[in-house]
Amino acid sequence: MQRFVYHTKASQYMPKLRKANKRMLSPCGLGRLTLRFSRPKCGRMPIESMKILLSIILLLPNFVFACSFAQTMNIFSHGDARLIIPEKPNFAVSSIYRGTKGPHGGCQDAGSIKLQSGAKAGKKVGYRFSIERGQFEDALFINEPVVLVEAEWRTPGEYSFIWFDGNTVEQEPIDITVKIVAISEDGGESEPQFLRITHPGVKKPWWRFW
Repeated sequence: MQRFVYHTKASQYMPKLRKANKRMLSPCGLGRLTLRFSRPKCGRMPIESMKILLSIILLLPNFVFACSFAQTMNIFSHGDARLIIPEKPNFAVSSIYRGTKGPHGGCQDAGSIKLQSGAKAGKKVGYRFSIERGQFEDALFINEPVVLVEAEWRTPGEYSFIWFDGNTVEQEPIDITVKIVAISEDGGESEPQFLRITHPGVKKPWWRFW
């Protein structure tokens, strides 16, 4: 007997399923949702229950295959004395990656800008990034100063900023000026660095008609 069985937590869907068919959550289901292509022993599943169950199954891939990224930065905690003034930041653009068209739920549509700090390691300093000039399609920075998460896989001093660039082959140009301020552990702020970030964008290939 060919059959397809999908198991999930039924608690959040019980009210609708009870209304549709009380027998579905009786000894036949045992607290799980069961869908067979042939007639089950406990009776035929009503059409309304079938529609609810199929809707649940179709929605699940959005959560199971959702794109996720490892955390690379934390918010930098500091005091308010402001007696220590850190050195002016010295960042440079190390790489820019643009998103592209890909399957739903993947990470292909994510873009990233990586900025490499030239500061010496070991100093307790955070950085606040903000867009001074130009327009950007998404929220690239937060309003709080940040500090890198310590991890072996991460390049020392490299700050990576990710945004959703769009699930498409074509991408618009980037031309922004970023203001970077170093923040000491007691809240002192450095002279700002202004870093221009540009990218020509991505044009659709001449042979692509879709």
